[in-house]
Amino acid sequence: MKNSTKFFLMMGLVLLIFIVGCSSQANKDLQIVAIPQPNSQDTIDLFIKNGISGKEELYKTIHDAYLLHYNSFNSINGDLYIIKRIGSVDNADSNWSDELWKYTPQKKETKIFSIRGLDFWVAPNEKTMVITGEGNNQLIFFNDRGNELIRYNTVDFTTGKESNDYSPRIGLLKWSDNSESFWGALASGGSEETIFNINISTWVVKKYDISKLSMGWESELNANKGLLLYSDYPIMLDITSVELFKNSKKPVNLYVYDLNNQSQQQISSSIAKEFKPKWVDDNTIEFDSPNSTGRQQYKIN
Repeated sequence: MKNSTKFFLMMGLVLLIFIVGCSSQANKDLQIVAIPQPNSQDTIDLFIKNGISGKEELYKTIHDAYLLHYNSFNSINGDLYIIKRIGSVDNADSNWSDELWKYTPQKKETKIFSIRGLDFWVAPNEKTMVITGEGNNQLIFFNDRGNELIRYNTVDFTTGKESNDYSPRIGLLKWSDNSESFWGALASGGSEETIFNINISTWVVKKYDISKLSMGWESELNANKGLLLYSDYPIMLDITSVELFKNSKKPVNLYVYDLNNQSQQQISSSIAKEFKPKWVDDNTIEFDSPNSTGRQQYKIN
């Protein structure tokens, strides 16, 4: 009798583990999909999508999404983060603000933070997120429960080597793939003079002076290795300038700069042509071929 009872208890436990496992797997297969409505600047439909069956269920419609923002919504691990703009900026007396919200496939909704001019970036593991706003002179870290962890000001990232007339704002760049460090930059008028890295475990800041680099319009950071991929293709804000540069036959060079070692490697050179470079993985870059219309790859030594 005791053996029989033990057998059924064990079978029940195995069944429970199986059910919980299936439920957990089912949750992982669900994701929030955001689809902006046509010709709208603030309306977005949220669907819950089953990754196995492909079926989509309309969850809700949001009418105050800030779709004009370059990072208005961001999907991570099936969850969705959205910036909402509350109130109108056209009215000087309006008490407007930007809000960051998180939506999960389990229909859990969380308001994380509110600030004017909000920008954000969530770590790949979703345990930490970083936010800036109010003139981009503060950088604020939160945990996944929405609790503030630490706050930095612009002065925390300056190297002392910036130009005298430099009035920088904090820009968000990238998280490392392991979510252990975050990269940002100080920029003014499209010009970056400092890149910084923050270790999430110690909150130690490392600052890198890049003011002497001939960095132009094109750049992309490898956040895992601290390598800056960039070209000296100049920053141009109008079509006339672009056409004049194309006809100038001036050389454009593509580089990889090691922020920690302060060493540089030239990758390629073109004649008045942009490269549109990007990282494929930690050891491989891809860019427009300088002599053809195709793309080519290069392995970093």
